[in-house]
Formats: sequence, C-alpha cells, structure tokens
Amino acid sequence: MYVLEVPYISLDQIYDSTQMLTWTKLRDGKYVIVHGDKVLKVQQQKQRLIMSCSEDDFCNVWFHYFGLSVDYQQINYRIRRESDVMLRSWANRCRGLRIVQQTPFEALLSAGLLSISKSYNLAKAKFQVINETFGIKHVQSMREAGRVRWFEFPTAETILSRKDELEKCFLTYKEIDFVVAACSSVADGKLNLEELKGQDYNTIIEELVAQDYMTKKMAQYICQFGYGLWNDDFVLYGVASVIDKEFDLDYATFADWYFANIKGQHCVGQQYILYNKKNPPKEGSEVIWD
Repeated sequence: MYVLEVPYISLDQIYDSTQMLTWTKLRDGKYVIVHGDKVLKVQQQKQRLIMSCSEDDFCNVWFHYFGLSVDYQQINYRIRRESDVMLRSWANRCRGLRIVQQTPFEALLSAGLLSISKSYNLAKAKFQVINETFGIKHVQSMREAGRVRWFEFPTAETILSRKDELEKCFLTYKEIDFVVAACSSVADGKLNLEELKGQDYNTIIEELVAQDYMTKKMAQYICQFGYGLWNDDFVLYGVASVIDKEFDLDYATFADWYFANIKGQHCVGQQYILYNKKNPPKEGSEVIWD
C-alpha cells in the first residue's frame, strides 16, 4: 500500500478524457490500471491516492505514468488567467485532468486507429476490443473489489500469430492492414520501440516516419503519449475544429493568444478542449474561479 497526496489530479476526469486507457472502473472512485506487466488498484479520496503497490513500483512505474513531476497546478493556473470566459471555464472544469503515459506499442496502435477512424470514441472502443481479444487475461481477487478481470496488453507477436481474429475486432480493412503492418515492423525489428526510449524528440520522429504506414502526426502522437515528449507543433485530432467553431480562429492564432504562457505544454490545454467537447457542462452549472 502506498498513499500520496497529489494536488490537481482526478482519476474520474482522466478516465472520461479522450486518452486511450487500459483502465477498469470499479466503484467508489476505485480503478484498476494496467501499464505493461504492472497492475495497480487505486482509489482517490479528495487529493489522496491510495495505491496497492510497493514504494519501488510507485517510484519506478506509477510516478512517471501519472506525470507527477509535471506542475499541473501551475499550468492550469496560467490558462485560467486568460481573459476568455469560455477557456477559463474549461480549465476550471479540468483541474484534475492529466496526461498519462501509455507504453510505446499501445501508443503506436492508438495513433493508427485514431488516424484512420477520426473518432476518439471509435478508436477507444476498438483499442479496448484488441486488448481483450489478444491480451493476457488475469482474474485477481482484490480487497474490497472482489474478483477483478483485467488484461495485459498483447505483444506485436501475439497479434500477428492470431491476425485472422482481427476481423472480430470490428476493424475496417484499412485498420486491419495498419495493425498488421505496425505489428510486423515491431516483430521483425524494423521498429525497435524500446531502443527509442531516451532518444530526443526529433530522433524518434525520424525513426517513426521511416515506416511506410506512419504519418508525421501519428509519430507526434506516439512521442507525446508513448514517450512523454511534448511538442507544441503537434495539434491533437479534433482540437482545430473545436477552436474554429467556438472561437472562430485558426489554431495557430488561438495558441498565440491564449497558450503563450504555457509554451511546451500546449498539449494540456488541448486535453481541456477535447474533454469539454466530449463532456459538455450542464447549462448554468459552471462557476468561474479567479
């Protein structure tokens, strides 16, 4: 058991965001979270996280997974300082929203599914079906939660060995072709995702776009969610259309006006935008804090 006070975190907001997660929601603010071959049962009580892990696992895995080295309080404050009422409202609602880190292989498949489907809901649903179809199933008894089923995300080799089953995952032919191509490049060593860890942003981008099936935007997605490397040049899918509709601005102008105080951290503001698009507030429910 490891207990920690963490300001500006909400497991519920992270779960309800557009991020591709391998989470299972239990009850009373409890979640089972899988990352690689590690599994965590975590409960939130206000700002306190109660985690079923050792101190070593917290320091080596979950500290980085939740981005606890990033000052989200300061980022949120800087966005809320901006004069636009709507943006302040969005930031106020998203005080607990953080970017969590996938494994590079999870990010690779997520990037492709999202690039093809152009829908977070569809991509998330298909990502989950792939996980449950090909992943290693575990059934574990957890205190206060009973017997919980969770899946260890599959390897590229596992998916390739059973690729005929991809048709059962509600994937389009284009998505199947992408998954097979991506898994093949990883399995045969053309793309070594583990070796890219610790490399700089441009080196990773260059290596990723060298793959025939990879676009630059997909590579930027993988850098952000799979390697924790943020770059303001990357605009998440769907953000520009929200800004055009709500602010009548192109994204570059919007970012110059409203994200000038969070250079290198635009991705957090973009998560706020997508969260409020996916989970619009009820009319009259918002309070704007100074």
